[in-house]
Amino acid sequence: MGEVVEIRTHTAGKKYRYLIRNIQSIDITLTEQVVATPLPESNDTLNVLTKADGNAIRIQVSWVIHDESTDVVLANNYNLDGSAGSGTTPVPFPQFSSDTGFRLADHQARFLLEPNGLLSGASGIQVTTLTDVYQIIIGNTGFSRQGLIESITLNKSGSTPVTWNANLSFIVGNVITGGGSGESSEGQGVAPP
Repeated sequence: MGEVVEIRTHTAGKKYRYLIRNIQSIDITLTEQVVATPLPESNDTLNVLTKADGNAIRIQVSWVIHDESTDVVLANNYNLDGSAGSGTTPVPFPQFSSDTGFRLADHQARFLLEPNGLLSGASGIQVTTLTDVYQIIIGNTGFSRQGLIESITLNKSGSTPVTWNANLSFIVGNVITGGGSGESSEGQGVAPP
């Protein structure tokens, strides 16, 4: 198997793992804010650089969603630090009730669009509450961070076989919840997929 990007939800009662397998591209942008103040009548080496703001990482993943031979939505049986925990068994959407592993392309697309915790047990990955905490793990690099999904774009590009072009934008950060239970992303371990 090639590179796998994994999105994990860590909301109590809605803990899932979504596996992105057919990757087209991964773009990671680390922004390190620096203010430059060039001095009058001075050359470039005397430019005053000030680091007054923090850093930020945004991750863009593009992939093709097609019918899979193995499950792409699983229970997330891991905590943020990679230790063993208890996950939530994914419930298929009613029209896909025979596809219990979210293998069909249209079922995967539905999972990406629906709110996390809706429709009589069935749920998706959409961020909906202040307590939602997500984690992205980029397979071969072992890069793991917590944050939130900023956007998901889906484009259906055929009818037979069904395929979707997908793009996900993830912003890294310490998710601050209403209950003050946000956890730091520093030192997070990566559990095996």
